[in-house]
Amino acid sequence: MSDLAGADLSSALDSATGVIETLVDNGSSAIGIVQHIADDLGNLGDLADGTPLEMVTGVIDGITGGTDGSPIDLLTNVVGGITGTESSLGIVTNLLGSITGSLNGGALSEVTHITADIDGVFSGGALDSVGTTISNATDNLELGLDGLTGGLSDGSLDGIHNLISISLNGESENSLGVDHILTAITGTTSTVTTVTDSTGSTSTYTETITSPSTLTNLSDDLFHSLNLF
Repeated sequence: MSDLAGADLSSALDSATGVIETLVDNGSSAIGIVQHIADDLGNLGDLADGTPLEMVTGVIDGITGGTDGSPIDLLTNVVGGITGTESSLGIVTNLLGSITGSLNGGALSEVTHITADIDGVFSGGALDSVGTTISNATDNLELGLDGLTGGLSDGSLDGIHNLISISLNGESENSLGVDHILTAITGTTSTVTTVTDSTGSTSTYTETITSPSTLTNLSDDLFHSLNLF
């Protein structure tokens, strides 16, 4: 380095020659060193026995266990190790077969069995039972209505009507008046009430109160009685 810095090319060349001679004197040349490195790599796995493609093939052989064909065969063997020996269509077919039970019977037959079970439930009488229940309820309702209408038609309610009806003695004028209603209820009654002194005196304490035979005017009779006291 000092010879190069001092522009002494002769001394620098002598120094480089000395380095090369030292390597040669040690028993190895530069080519020998490189070859030695290649031999070491070959000893690790015989990777340097052929072309670079053979080296890569050897690596794949170490992974897959070897191959007798092209690199395509290598990939095929890898896929075969994952999926087995069947084709992709066979794999899908087996999957469907495990779901439906068997493709020989047909997937449609499985659906048919399900619908047949449903139809069997309803055709076996489930809907008939519902229809019978509705029919019985209808019959009971008709019997109840017949009993009600029969009671109205045979006069069973006439007694109730007669009980609550009020005879107005054939009078049509003011037939809904209070006087007429009370007269119809009480009938033709007449009472005589005499209030006398408790000491035994013969003089009347009040005048005699006599109700008319018919209550033609309830308000007049009421106020007349109050005026006596």
